[in-house]
Amino acid sequence: MLKVIVPFRCTDQPERIFQLQLFIHTMQAFFPSVQIFIMDQSGTGPFNRGFLLNAGAKISGAEEDDIICFHNLNKLPSIDCLHCYVNPLPRNTVRHLRDTGSHSKLGNIIFVRYSDFLKINGYPNDLYGCTGADSELHMRILKGGLRIERKEGTLLNMSQIQPPSPTNQQVFTQWDKLDWHRQHPNHQGLAQLCDNICTLTCSDPNVKRYAVNIVYRIPPANDID
Repeated sequence: MLKVIVPFRCTDQPERIFQLQLFIHTMQAFFPSVQIFIMDQSGTGPFNRGFLLNAGAKISGAEEDDIICFHNLNKLPSIDCLHCYVNPLPRNTVRHLRDTGSHSKLGNIIFVRYSDFLKINGYPNDLYGCTGADSELHMRILKGGLRIERKEGTLLNMSQIQPPSPTNQQVFTQWDKLDWHRQHPNHQGLAQLCDNICTLTCSDPNVKRYAVNIVYRIPPANDID
């Protein structure tokens, strides 16, 4: 079963509500039985994309052979991409769907079996902002012996339809934390999520929206050196 996890927050970007509505409508039109989990970050702290995706995978009720799709809200698939969502995904494989001819690195739309996601301990919890988390996931995939299956297709960029509002979110540098993760492979991820971090705020049979508190277990001090 395919489960789509979407990281979300619209505190200072009201156009995100429009994007969310269009995203849900489009995905349900293409895939009527898909389960969509909207992970809405609570509070005013910096956005934490990796944590939200971890929380969505954990709360989704996925079983080992279920396919998790981590999906940025501002990217919508066209008809030539639909096979990527429905074709079988081999074990020990991560499928990356990107724009035709883009040669972009890992990100935007990623498919992985839940069992493989558990094996690499998911995304890092401690990288804030929209950058860094995919780079660390890439390293975990390679170190975990998984292969990356690159697929290309026509993706609609909703940010071009309705440009984002200016945001006051502070930009955080990630280099020190990325260096720490290089020295501590697979530390600080899916297994370190705290309990009771997600509160269901809206639900219908195939779409669930959760308010998510960013709370995770900090490793012992001797593991941070």
